[in-house]
Amino acid sequence: MQYSLRCNFFQIIILFPAKTYTFARPKNKARPDKRRVLSFTINDLVNKMAHHLSALKRIRQNTKRRLQNRYYKKTTRSAIKNLRSLKSKEEASGFLPKVVSMIDKLAKRGSIHRNKAANLKSGLTKFVNGLA
Repeated sequence: MQYSLRCNFFQIIILFPAKTYTFARPKNKARPDKRRVLSFTINDLVNKMAHHLSALKRIRQNTKRRLQNRYYKKTTRSAIKNLRSLKSKEEASGFLPKVVSMIDKLAKRGSIHRNKAANLKSGLTKFVNGLA
């Protein structure tokens, strides 16, 4: 059964059929206008048999970090796709440092391997240099 998790910068809530439960509260409250909706199966949370408060907290932290990592990874993939769709060398040269920065942050966080990050940066730089 599929449920949705609404993730904005104020709170992450799980929508059950009958009730809404507050699940985690991120620290960054500076941008309430940004909203993202992510999907996951409820079995990810229900099947955890935690018997200690520290274990429950760890589950909450891991879930929050996993959702944030998914968001950053998806945003970077979209930026790479947008860069590869550019035809002008000036636009691509201006956009390349932003994409490279996003890739470096993913590698630093461990979302992607550092060798994959290096390969992506190399390929994107060759693409931009090859534009006429």
